Formats: sequence, structure tokens, C-alpha cells
Amino acid sequence: MKNLFQAPGSYTPYVSLDQNGKFEIKGESNMEYPQQFFEPIFDWLEKFIAESKLPIQFDVKMRYYNTGTSRTLFEIFSLLEKSDSPVAVNWYASTRDTDMIDDGDGFQEDFPSLNFNVIIQREVAYE
Repeated sequence: MKNLFQAPGSYTPYVSLDQNGKFEIKGESNMEYPQQFFEPIFDWLEKFIAESKLPIQFDVKMRYYNTGTSRTLFEIFSLLEKSDSPVAVNWYASTRDTDMIDDGDGFQEDFPSLNFNVIIQREVAYE
């Protein structure tokens, strides 16, 4: 299984899915049709979960995302819940970004079976 990497675009985030179980999404996601962008990510994650028993660490460092991307993140977390391996989600938010903190807290409540950590920092590296 090869790693999956998608460079950031004007409306799309940076995505890195590593065959060793280290996943990252960061930046901004403001696309009109997020399903198209995220389809290869879903396919990769489904295959990884079916074939690998490695622990998963998923780091989320989003500066901004729209409602469509929020639904897509929910679907990703739902998929990760199906993993037989331990899953840690690290949701990074700036101390000044109360919306992102609230969103992380909401996802944490929605997915109690995931080790979901809301990490509040003065500065978050979105690039």
C-alpha cells in the first residue's frame, strides 16, 4: 500500500496518509464539492483499515473549513471508528479560535470510542 499525499490548493487542504498509520490534514477547505476531493481519501482509509492492524494517529490542523467539509470530516471519523486498531485523533486549535475549539469538542462528544484529543495552543502550524 502506497502513501497518499495531496498538496494544498486554493480551496483544498494538505492531506497526508502514511502506510505506517500517521495521518494529517491541515490548512483550509472551502471547496464547493468536498466529496470529489475526499473520495480517494475514503478509498485509501477503507483499504488501510481492512488491511492494517497498526495504531492510527490522525492530526487535524484546520484553519478554516466549510459546512460540506465538516460533514466529510464526520464521515472520516465514522470510518475510523470501524477500525479494530487504536485510533487517536489530535484536533489542534488556536487559543483565539473558539469556533474550532467548539467544533473539536463537538466531534469529541460524537465519537467517544475514538481517543479524541482537543489540543489548544497559542500557535498552530497550518502550513
